[in-house]
Amino acid sequence: MTNRIELNEAAIQDLSKEAQVVLKAFIETKSDKDLSALIAIVLTEFTTDITPQNITNDTNFITGLDLDSLAITEFIFLFEDLFNLKISNENLLQLQTVGDFKQFIFEQFN
Repeated sequence: MTNRIELNEAAIQDLSKEAQVVLKAFIETKSDKDLSALIAIVLTEFTTDITPQNITNDTNFITGLDLDSLAITEFIFLFEDLFNLKISNENLLQLQTVGDFKQFIFEQFN
């Protein structure tokens, strides 16, 4: 990833301390591993039925995490705010799995 990632400092404050540490690592490394960890930590704040270790690229937001549409919307809004992104409704419909979401995030910075 070559483009600079611009963060919304106010949105960072809404993250847990653990998520803030992982976000900092992701900004430095821009690695798949760190983005996966960040997404997993944030997702576990929306559901207590799963641990970060159980979230993979194939995990479906609805069937794999049992998230309702409100939780998914809040998750997406958090990342939009955090990375100063706008995710269109068309793109949103294509983001079915954690892997889809990660790919979208990486594409925004390439």
